[in-house]
Amino acid sequence: GEAPELFSILKGQIAKIESYGCFVALNGFRKNGLCHISQLIEGQRVENPADVVSLGDEVWVKVISLGEEGDQNLKISLSMKYCSQGSGEDLDPGHAMASQDAERKRGPAAARSEIIVGDALDPMLAFKKGQAKVDDGYDLIEDDE
Repeated sequence: GEAPELFSILKGQIAKIESYGCFVALNGFRKNGLCHISQLIEGQRVENPADVVSLGDEVWVKVISLGEEGDQNLKISLSMKYCSQGSGEDLDPGHAMASQDAERKRGPAAARSEIIVGDALDPMLAFKKGQAKVDDGYDLIEDDE
């Protein structure tokens, strides 16, 4: 096969270690995939990939993004943190985390819309910001004295 399937879990061997991550030789595929330094361990900042993996190590990886199909230089992005390194079990079975990571990598933050949590929680915020629709078909009534 040319490229692995997106979100598939594969076994591979560490083929090369760089300052920014490691390349993994994927069983059954000619091309190596890159496991970025941020994808090595969940919830832990890695300073040097060599602290986490060694050349020739057998690892489980999840394919989190693929470059353009048919691209001569197909980029395969991998994650070790979404697989149990013991069993290869998918720790992100809904692919939500992997999709988010791929999205984050894809473009500048400015291109994505910002989510402001307060707006959803405080309906009065919309009024204060002048964004609320006033003509909602309701009329205000006077308090009974």
